[in-house]
Amino acid sequence: MGVVKNILFVFVIFLSFNVKSQIVRDTVLYDGNRYVKHIVKAGESLKTIARLHNITVADILNHNETQRNLYYNQLLYIPVFDNKKEKITETNNYEQIKSKEKKINYKEKFERKKRIDIHKEIESSLDFKNKKSKFNIALLLPYFIPRNDTMFNDFKNKEEQKSLYYINSEAALSYHIGVKLAVDSLRRKGINITLYMFDTNNDSAKTQQIINSDSLDIMDIIIGPLYSKNFKLLCSKYGNDKDKILISPLSKKIHALKDYSSVYQLTPSVRVQLITISDYITKHHLNDNIIILCEENFKGRGIYLNKLFSDQNLKSYSYNITSTKVDSIRNIFGPKQVVIIPSTNKAFVSKLMGSIGSIDSTSVIFGLSAWKKYDNLDINNLMFLNTHLPNPNILESNQHDSLFIKLFINKYGNTNFPKYTYIGYNTIFHFCSEYEVFKFKTLDNEKGKINFNVPLYHYVDYELVPCK
Repeated sequence: MGVVKNILFVFVIFLSFNVKSQIVRDTVLYDGNRYVKHIVKAGESLKTIARLHNITVADILNHNETQRNLYYNQLLYIPVFDNKKEKITETNNYEQIKSKEKKINYKEKFERKKRIDIHKEIESSLDFKNKKSKFNIALLLPYFIPRNDTMFNDFKNKEEQKSLYYINSEAALSYHIGVKLAVDSLRRKGINITLYMFDTNNDSAKTQQIINSDSLDIMDIIIGPLYSKNFKLLCSKYGNDKDKILISPLSKKIHALKDYSSVYQLTPSVRVQLITISDYITKHHLNDNIIILCEENFKGRGIYLNKLFSDQNLKSYSYNITSTKVDSIRNIFGPKQVVIIPSTNKAFVSKLMGSIGSIDSTSVIFGLSAWKKYDNLDINNLMFLNTHLPNPNILESNQHDSLFIKLFINKYGNTNFPKYTYIGYNTIFHFCSEYEVFKFKTLDNEKGKINFNVPLYHYVDYELVPCK
């Protein structure tokens, strides 16, 4: 967890420069001054960086909390002076500037070559025959910049700061890290992507203010807001704009899908998971008895499943479970059956699964993706009952996912990437390259599109593995 927090801390420090500006592009605006970002590369010194940007060493020191001894991958903010004739741009070429003052050691040479090789590997794996070459992308996320900035300022010990961030900003920050990894990779391929970051603060009034400012008019892709109520505010203005793509990245249920054609929901809903389960059972358990065990709050899901099976000319039986005790459910079970439990009630699922495991019968269980997070389910029972779960947004053993891991390790030196980083990375690749990560469809006469890429996994040898 410490690694994750350190990564997020670095990002929060970057965002803190933008407290007074709504929009961040390739330049950062703060207190009326403009800055460009510069990542310290192997062998660079203050003098070589100053020479690159046509400023003085004193200019760098005056605008950054740093010493003269730089460290690899350090983030510097380079002031942009309007009286300079030379245009200052961010470079992605690791070998553009070679230090004449400091000899690069062998370790640094190796690390630099490894970074270059990874990016070449990414570039060679991509195809851009039909995609645009330029994108304006807006991120409307709850960064909670003022809150993070205030919190960090309360601590004088810099080392103590590195383990702290405002917890409600974690989703936005971890998602953004993945976005940036993908953007940096695609920029190297020649795709012109400009990122605009808006801090919604998870506040409806703030979100509406951003929408009313017309700053989003020039955007090709708008990602966020994260939460359904604020996302609907965005849709009310741009939801049917054919020139825009509106992405709900994390929410499992957005009402905007019903009325707005430009909307894309990345996280598969419960309905999509139920469709995936019914399709799999239809193909692989055609002759088995199908029973659906519902609690009162989720009985509508049982009705929906019965309809899905009926459409496939299959008979299923739905039961309203009021008690999870063994004696209360025993008479439902025959010698062999397929059991679907469409519940996300952690306590209910745990008790019911325990009771089913005690019944002398052969069952194959199908649950929902939320079960993966439950820590009260017995792994041995999950294997015994051959438990199947929809498993979206999981890393697979393909070239795309392998490159993501390599890229993250190369930048952050660890495999423990934040929770939503992988989704952020895939979002950019799907919509800005030829690589198809998601499978979007419309559902139940809705205008918007939802991701149907929900592979089924089951428990084997104490881990979830793909169903064949």
